Amino acid sequence: MFILEYATIIVIAILFLTLIFSKRIHRFVSGILLLLIGMLPTLIDEIGLPIDVADFPVLRFAAFFLLLYASKDIFVEGFKQERLIMKAIYLVFAIFLISITTIPTLYSMDVIEFTLPYVIENYYNAIYIATGVSLIIGTFIFD
Repeated sequence: MFILEYATIIVIAILFLTLIFSKRIHRFVSGILLLLIGMLPTLIDEIGLPIDVADFPVLRFAAFFLLLYASKDIFVEGFKQERLIMKAIYLVFAIFLISITTIPTLYSMDVIEFTLPYVIENYYNAIYIATGVSLIIGTFIFD
């Protein structure tokens, strides 16, 4: 149990420390963190530790923060694209990421009266991994 608590503190510290670095370093480190957060339940199951990641909401907060940061970057890069099809892909992906992070949060605060289906929550880890890979690739492609 202590390992995951220390891991949570380390993830949050790294997250805030990377904000003072350049965009490239922040994207790369954020991508790595999203990959790790997305793969954490699988790694815990493989190792056989009696830990449930849901017991640590700070990790989910960190992942949501990273997803919103990535969404912003993807949205901005979408407007920089010259080809219309690439612009559309970037913007749709960014809006999708923003929606899956903000709609459940707003619903839980009773700000809006609708939420996403439960099925989407089952795929958060896959979304974290896909966004992490996108950030890592974007580190070398984006300006």
